[in-house]
Amino acid sequence: MGIIFREGNLSDCDKLIDLYEELDNLHLENHPEIFITPNFRGRPEPYIKAIIDNPERTLIVAEKNSEIIGMAECCIKESSKFPLYKPMKWVQLDIIAVKKEYQSEHIGSALLKEVTNWAKEKGINRVQLTVFNFNERAMDFYEHKGFKTLNKTLFLDLD
Repeated sequence: MGIIFREGNLSDCDKLIDLYEELDNLHLENHPEIFITPNFRGRPEPYIKAIIDNPERTLIVAEKNSEIIGMAECCIKESSKFPLYKPMKWVQLDIIAVKKEYQSEHIGSALLKEVTNWAKEKGINRVQLTVFNFNERAMDFYEHKGFKTLNKTLFLDLD
């Protein structure tokens, strides 16, 4: 396959721009009532540095021929201290993204495996995520990997 999976670093910032932008445009196209076009491309360096510097967050990149072709971004979350909830921790998977030209090459599956390995290293046995309804491809991917629906977010726009 010739693909290296590793933790991201600050030198990846410029290489991540296209991937973040591709993902952002997908969300902007499908939910312009929620998302705006930012005044920057990708993510600013301080955003990536905050992930790298925090032991409860990670940015995993898929690299081929010095090009970042995929990434996974996640963090550790903890249940509310409300007495109704069991105390628990989970890994919140915020992003898995693979450049369009590399999709269907199992890179997303490999990134998900890296995320689950990171979770296990942290002593955590659950991964959760949120996916927008328009993103049927992502929903199919996650369901195929064994994810189940936990809840749904509904909304009502008031005019």
